[in-house]
Amino acid sequence: MVCSFSWNVSLQDGGRVEYVKSFIMKYTWNVDPLDPTTILRLISELEGADYILGCLDETEDEIKFISQMKTKYYKLYFKMNKIWEQQ
Repeated sequence: MVCSFSWNVSLQDGGRVEYVKSFIMKYTWNVDPLDPTTILRLISELEGADYILGCLDETEDEIKFISQMKTKYYKLYFKMNKIWEQQ
């Protein structure tokens, strides 16, 4: 799958949200990078990986890495969802 996209979100004067999106994508497996549900699906997979790693011995580094990824994508999801609801 070829997937490239970017989100630029910034608050301007008066709280106005400037929203710029650009993407090039070949759709495969029903993945839309502009839909917050896609990010939510990724978060779900990361949560599952975090749970399984917690059941294994000596995976502290991996758990830390997955937790950082979850934090990043939770923030992205909430930004995307806010914009999605405003449309």
